[in-house]
This record gives sequence, C-alpha cells and structure tokens, in this order.
Amino acid sequence: MTCVVGRPGVLCTDSRETGATKRDAPKHFRVHNYLVGTAGDCAALTVTEHVMQWPKNPTVKTVARLLHKHHDKSNCDFNETSLLVVTRDKVLVCDGLYVFETHTGAIGCGAPYALGHLRAAPDDLEGAVAAACFYDPYCAGPVRKIEL
Repeated sequence: MTCVVGRPGVLCTDSRETGATKRDAPKHFRVHNYLVGTAGDCAALTVTEHVMQWPKNPTVKTVARLLHKHHDKSNCDFNETSLLVVTRDKVLVCDGLYVFETHTGAIGCGAPYALGHLRAAPDDLEGAVAAACFYDPYCAGPVRKIEL
C-alpha cells in the first residue's frame, strides 16, 4: 500500500511495497522535467511508467486523455490506480480516470492521514508521509523526498 504526497517541485513517498511485505520499493518515476507518484493496480502502474508517452507539459486535459487512451487499449484498470503528477508549478491528482489540479495532493491508503497532518503543518510533506506510516498499517518508511 502507499502514501504519496506532493506540492510543486517536491514529492514524498513511503517505501513499503504493495501488500504487507517489508521490501523497499520506489513509488515514483521521473519523466521529462517532472515526477509521477504512483499507487494502485500494479499492471496499470507498469504501463504508466514504461508504455505511456507522457506529454512534455502535463495539463489536466492531456493527462486525462492519456489515461483514457491506455485504459481502453492496455487491459489495465486505471479506475484502481492513482497518480500524482508534480511539476515545478503545479500538482495534478489522477484519481482513477478523473484528473484535477491542486496545490498540494496526496494519494494512496495513507492519504487521509497525510492530508490531516498537512492541515496543521502545510509545509511538512515528510511529516505528512511519516504520519501516514504511523497510523496506516500498510504504509512504512523510510520516507523518500524527491525534489525537482
């Protein structure tokens, strides 16, 4: 399971692999000049990283179009996948096939805990993921912080 939190220019993730294993697993990848955090269906995430041709300048419209295109063609269920696209100036949250822009976003099973922490400490992304790791039994550290 997962917790991924981002704001413009910064992405923080936990590192537990999906499920209850104790393996350290990356939950993000870099494409062009931005980061994509991932949570959800493993097959869809593989397609997301290795097959999709990501736009150089992601927008709500271009990312939604990309997800719909691969949802129809790849036999992957993007309704069971969440993505967090972090550029230098915006954050796009992809909840299934729905995409919206926000200043700070969180995805994964630990997202409610992370968002609660961010309500009290808006600049503490690492603390938000740490809070999710503390309260959600399926999230675990160490916390990774990736900056653009």
